[in-house]
Amino acid sequence: MTTQRIGSVSDVPEGKSKLYKVNGQPIAVFHVNSKWFAIHDICTHRGGLLHDGYIEGETVMCPLHAGTFDLKTGQNLSPPAASPVKTYKIWVEGNDLMLDG
Repeated sequence: MTTQRIGSVSDVPEGKSKLYKVNGQPIAVFHVNSKWFAIHDICTHRGGLLHDGYIEGETVMCPLHAGTFDLKTGQNLSPPAASPVKTYKIWVEGNDLMLDG
């Protein structure tokens, strides 16, 4: 794994998400309840973009078919999501968003 700066905390307001490309991979970053989460952006059902999904608490609902995922663990919580999504370690250093990915 490579630790790298992917952006600034100001890029992702509280309650929002943003797509980043890291080492060619689409990673959705979420800022929820003053916490940071990073997951693979592609839904395991039909490829919906999770950064465009509906955020509720620490879950995200795919905008295509409403499968939900836990932002902390990546676990799929409801059908039709077929399997979990990969999670990434994310943290803040100063004003920088840092990611292991």
